[in-house]
Amino acid sequence: MEFFSLEVVCYSGYRLHETPRRVMVDGREYDVLDILDRWYGVGYMYFKVRLAEGAKMLLRYDEWDDVWCGGWISADKS
Repeated sequence: MEFFSLEVVCYSGYRLHETPRRVMVDGREYDVLDILDRWYGVGYMYFKVRLAEGAKMLLRYDEWDDVWCGGWISADKS
């Protein structure tokens, strides 16, 4: 999987960037429908998400550099 830079709008509750809500890729906006999985590494947060269009993405937030990147897991629209 190839990661690329993107913009992510998140809900921030008790933790910064707690839940991704929207993803912007190449000028197109996608709503996050479901968080399928999440895990934390040293300096990173990962989210496997399903977008409203049906595609799945892996999102990674770099806590040190305050940068989001992501990669397509599936472009399945079902």
